[in-house]
Amino acid sequence: MAQAETRRLAAIMFTDMVGFPSVVYAVQCAQHVQTQFRAYNTEKETAEQIHVRIGIHLGDIVQRDGDVFGDGVNIASRLQALAEPDTICISHLIYQAVEKKLPLGTVVSLGRPRLKNIAQRFPVYELLPEQPKGVLYQWVKRQHEQAIAEEERAVALDPNNALANFFLADVLGIAGRPAEGIEFVKKAMRLNPRYPVFYANTLGWSYLFLGRHEEAVAALCVCVCGRMVRERGLW
Repeated sequence: MAQAETRRLAAIMFTDMVGFPSVVYAVQCAQHVQTQFRAYNTEKETAEQIHVRIGIHLGDIVQRDGDVFGDGVNIASRLQALAEPDTICISHLIYQAVEKKLPLGTVVSLGRPRLKNIAQRFPVYELLPEQPKGVLYQWVKRQHEQAIAEEERAVALDPNNALANFFLADVLGIAGRPAEGIEFVKKAMRLNPRYPVFYANTLGWSYLFLGRHEEAVAALCVCVCGRMVRERGLW
């Protein structure tokens, strides 16, 4: 261990761990890798395509017998697992270091996710190959009216789809319109009597935001009790 080399590096995870002298080089390399794979995939059948996930973090490592260890390695590995195929997942340290130095394209905040065996929680960002579409992206970008419009179209196309009604209720609540959302989540519950417990969670929070505390407690109790029953295999 005394002979092991400890240094700062940007760690990039895909099939191997690679060290870079600069975080800028690490991100540039990751972007180049994804660009090359996208070009390769356009000419290949689905079974022959290659899709990789990349995670980048800045941290201390220890090199020993050709292997690398340390928090920098562990966090990069967790970020790689968090990334979607064809994307790059970076820690807040990386983002701060490169946001004004490199064109990052479409950046989506993933909040402060809980990473396995990592006590610290910090902002994480995903670099996407193109601007995404759909209701989930609209939520992330706080474009609530567009998200509501997306879900209203889904409900109009299939009024008896429980999940579509639930998503409309959820985004209405996020947009600050919980009173309207309550009717849709109740409809979702009627359409699917064995509804997932998160339906009750959304209903409870909607009541809470409206100051209807007794109804909020009742709905959230259903959520908690329902989860306990299912964990015991009784539902």
